[in-house]
Amino acid sequence: MDETGLFFRLLPRYFRAMQEDDGGSAGEAKDRVTLIACSNSTGSHKIPCAMVGRAVEPACIQHRQWPIPYLAQRRAWVDQEVCSKWYEEVFMPAVRQRTNHSVLLLIFNSQGRFSKPVERDRVRVLVFPPSGIGQREYFHQGVISALKKKYKYLYLKEVLSFH
Repeated sequence: MDETGLFFRLLPRYFRAMQEDDGGSAGEAKDRVTLIACSNSTGSHKIPCAMVGRAVEPACIQHRQWPIPYLAQRRAWVDQEVCSKWYEEVFMPAVRQRTNHSVLLLIFNSQGRFSKPVERDRVRVLVFPPSGIGQREYFHQGVISALKKKYKYLYLKEVLSFH
């Protein structure tokens, strides 16, 4: 499991270069969400990507079925409460739908989300410190980068089709 921040209204760099520079900031904190990504080591089983936003129930998803799990936190961060909720509502159902065997969940850059290793319901959680070398290899092989690029591509496609 790893996380990344996403400024969801920010256009790609090459597109912004064509616009006039208004001297504004790259994005405001309210336009930022955190994405939680998780998969097995081969990438053959991907846990649904979850989004952490600031609003408890954003206007854009009220009374609608949202395509990915949405969790709320005041600053759109993954704190201990959000991490526990993700574990119970997203991770465990997705894992148990696929297998009843023992599972090892590696959490990188934990920053106190799980204070110690946890083992429950045949799931063992190992927590790594923020600066572990070589531990985040899988997600640094471009998985998170590819996720962000795909989002920006679809976002730009949506913006351009609006005209």
